[in-house]
Amino acid sequence: MPQSKHILVIGAGVIGLQTAIALLEAGHHVSVVAKHLPGDMSVEYTSPWAAAIWRSNALPEETQIQRWDSQSYRIWLRLCSESGKREDNIAQAVTEFPMRLLWTGPHKFIPNGPSSIWYARHVRNFNTIPQTQLPRPFTSGATHDGIAVNTTPYLIALADRVQSLGGHICQAELSTPAGLGHAITAAENVLQSQDPSPTTRQPVDLVVNASGLGARTLVPDLNVYPIRGQTVTVRGEAKHITTMFYPDANASITPRAGAGVSLLGSSYEEDNWDPKPDEQTIRKIMERCKPLAPELLNEQGEFDVVSVNVAFRPGRKGGPRVELEEVMSQDAHGRMRQMPVCHAYGHAGGG
Repeated sequence: MPQSKHILVIGAGVIGLQTAIALLEAGHHVSVVAKHLPGDMSVEYTSPWAAAIWRSNALPEETQIQRWDSQSYRIWLRLCSESGKREDNIAQAVTEFPMRLLWTGPHKFIPNGPSSIWYARHVRNFNTIPQTQLPRPFTSGATHDGIAVNTTPYLIALADRVQSLGGHICQAELSTPAGLGHAITAAENVLQSQDPSPTTRQPVDLVVNASGLGARTLVPDLNVYPIRGQTVTVRGEAKHITTMFYPDANASITPRAGAGVSLLGSSYEEDNWDPKPDEQTIRKIMERCKPLAPELLNEQGEFDVVSVNVAFRPGRKGGPRVELEEVMSQDAHGRMRQMPVCHAYGHAGGG
C-alpha cells in the first residue's frame, strides 16, 4: 500500500467534500479548509442552491466529461439502493425519480433526435416519448430513471463522513491578493491554530483546489466566471424530474425528497454577478413549469412560493480545470517549497 500523505482540500462544496472522502477511504490524512461549510446559505456557496439532479451537459465530443458523468450516475444509483443500509446518512439524501427531457426543436445535445443523446445507453430505462404523448410546445422528448439530491442534508452528511473517517474541517477565508502559494501557507496556519492535532501538525504533501468560483481570485484564474441561476422553491413534491429545453433558456422541476418542496428553475446568465432576483425571469420560470407539474398547484392554480433564490455556478472558459500544477509556497519554517496542487474547479452546473 502506498505511503499515506497529508492532503489539504481547499473548498467544502460537493466536489471538495466528496474528494476528501475518496482520499480518506484510500488511507490518506485529509484536512479541509473552506470559507463556507454545509449549513451556510451564502449566495457565494454554490452547492446548497443547486437543482442537484443527474443530467449531463457534456457535448458529443467531450468524452472526458462523459466518463465523469456516467461514473457519477452509477455511483448515485448505487447510493439510492443503499438508503437505510449505510452507517452514514449520505444515501438518504439521494432519491430515484422518473426523469423527463423535453425539447422544443433541434438541440446540440440531440443531433439526430433524443435517442442520439450520448448517455442514452448509459442510463437506466431510456425511452423516447411518442409524438402523440408530448405536451405542447415540445417536439421531442425522452424519459429515463433519474436521480435527485436534497442538497443541504447531502452536504451535511458528506461533512459528517469526512469527520467520521478522521478528516479535519476548518472554516476560514483565505487571503487571495498574494496568490495561491500564500493561501496554502495561510491554510496550514489555520489548521494548526483551529484544530491542532498530530495530523494537522504534519506538513501538507499535496493540495486539492476545489474552490469553485473562488478560484477566479485564489489561483488567480480569470477564465473563471459566474453563471447566475435563479430558482423558485415551492410547496409540494413533484412526481417527476423535468427539464425543458427552450431556445432562450431551460426550465426545470426538481423534487426535494423528504423536504415537502420542489425547486423550479433556472436561468443561465453568464458573467452576471447580481445577487437580486429578476421578477420577469422568475415569472417566466413559473409559467413554463405550471403545465408540467399540476400536482404542485393550489386551488387557485398557482404555486405556493416558499422562496426565490439566486446563486452562481462556477463557469470556466475552456471547461473544467482538472490537472496538476507545482506551486511555490512557504512551509512552517519559512522555507520555500514546491507544492503539488491538483486543481478541480470550473465545472459550471456539473459539480
